Amino acid sequence: MDEALLALGAELRGIAAERTRLAAEHLECQLAGGCPRAIDDDFAALSEKWHPAMRRLADTPAETADGIIVKLRAVATALACGQTGPYEEDILLLAIADLERLSR
Repeated sequence: MDEALLALGAELRGIAAERTRLAAEHLECQLAGGCPRAIDDDFAALSEKWHPAMRRLADTPAETADGIIVKLRAVATALACGQTGPYEEDILLLAIADLERLSR
């Protein structure tokens, strides 16, 4: 089944939630005149997890509709946030290929 893709989707949601929290903390720190250096380091550490996870999502074929949904949700989230990167097109193309393969 798609346990790996489902786990990857959960991992990405967790990383995204933490990145959102850090971005808000960074803004508050800047507005208060503080130095957000530690927050920047934490954000960079999350990015080191985010990029390989997105690459795995782009490279892992789905075996079920649930796996395809994980991929489409990741693309939809990136589009909704206006934060697309080098992975979304690959993820979308593989999701289409997965659908074509599974529909045969």
